[in-house]
Amino acid sequence: MTEKIPNKNRDSNPIEITKNIVRLYPICPECLGRQFALLGTNMANSERAESLLNTIIMQIHNDYYNMNQAVDQVENQDVSKELALLTKIAENTTSTVVKPLLRKLSNSYTESKAEFHCAICNNVFLQTNEIIDKIIEQTREFEFSNFLIGTSINPIFQEKEDEFRVKLNITTGEAFKKNLNRLVGIELAKKWDLPVEFKEPEVNIIIDLDLHDFKIDIVSNPLCVQGRYHKYERGIPQTHWPHRACHGKGCKECNVTGKQYPTSVEELLTPFIQKYSLGTDSKFHGAGREDIDARCLGNGRPFIIEIKEPKKRSLDLQKIENEIKEQVGKRVDAINLKFVPRSKIKKIKSRGEKTRKSYRAFIESKNPITKEEFEEKFNAAKKQVIGKTIYQRTPTRVAHRRADKTREKEIYKLNGEWIDELHIIVDIEAMGGTYIKEFISSDNQRTTPNLSSLLDRSLTCENLDVTSVKKITNGK
Repeated sequence: MTEKIPNKNRDSNPIEITKNIVRLYPICPECLGRQFALLGTNMANSERAESLLNTIIMQIHNDYYNMNQAVDQVENQDVSKELALLTKIAENTTSTVVKPLLRKLSNSYTESKAEFHCAICNNVFLQTNEIIDKIIEQTREFEFSNFLIGTSINPIFQEKEDEFRVKLNITTGEAFKKNLNRLVGIELAKKWDLPVEFKEPEVNIIIDLDLHDFKIDIVSNPLCVQGRYHKYERGIPQTHWPHRACHGKGCKECNVTGKQYPTSVEELLTPFIQKYSLGTDSKFHGAGREDIDARCLGNGRPFIIEIKEPKKRSLDLQKIENEIKEQVGKRVDAINLKFVPRSKIKKIKSRGEKTRKSYRAFIESKNPITKEEFEEKFNAAKKQVIGKTIYQRTPTRVAHRRADKTREKEIYKLNGEWIDELHIIVDIEAMGGTYIKEFISSDNQRTTPNLSSLLDRSLTCENLDVTSVKKITNGK
């Protein structure tokens, strides 16, 4: 594209620009119409191209009509130029009306036998049916209810069109990729009777264009199932835990399993969803997590299972709930399963700090305490902690994997029951992220205030149950 357009011809009029284009380049309807995509509404680019070309053809035909004589008998130089322009339109576009007109107006017109080749897209837009057929073939194994088309192009396509627009003073065009995405998307939406989804598509279809070939990549976006789980057995972590010594590679100490613990909530629940979705991988997301030795009871803990590259999406979630209950229900279960968009993952992971969590702690005292003394000191303790800020430095037990800092938390409710001189039960409702065991033991005064100090006893949490997880509403 080295020819120069004289300055006098650098007109912003779409008709004049179109004349300059067809004089210089073979161009398909989509590429021609795309140069004027910002002009007019409710028009396809091919319709813009057809309108422009037909207007030019009709103008030329009108000139001849007014002269009332055959073109090949006219000596007028302007008429010869218009005949030359008609010939260029016939050679450089796919117009179906110009060739019959040329045959009518000029006895000397000979149709070119050269194969048409668009200078901008290398005939990509003339192969859209082939692209669409390939997409349909490659998506047959996937189940989806919406989709989005994307295009990746060889940079040379963009470079050619940028140079083309600068040369011809075109400022009203749209992007090559946007044009192709829309064209293919509209046709597929009709064939599948499915909507195009821009925000969270179930399937992304990528048209990968090289200069002389294309390929189709299908990306099945994650399927996300949300619910709440109960954990009835202590000693089960929430997620797969790689063995500390071998970092998950497998060693004698872990019996070559690569796992620190035999199983997890994730490993017990995920297979039930993955087997029906035919996904390639999965990830478990919880709204916080309880300690490994704590049970999770009550209304359960919110979670999302994210299935990667699923082929099936219309899962019977009630059936899955029932299977979980039947097969692993003595250890864990899942309730209220529902499909959610992937954007929910970020929300559920951030909810850990924005929840009120209730616990039942079974506590052992190193030193005896009478029922009367317990009730007196416990009632005093409630006044000192409920609604007040407690300060928790990162607990010793997790300091190796958590930042060493002091966190501010709050206790909302506190109730206690004396069992005997060495045992008490305490029900605690606290802000999400509160270290309950350390609130009880003090962790060498890394948590203040704490129950051990307030009851003037050395206390240890022997067992802990999560009894409720709920969102904070209106800041409470």
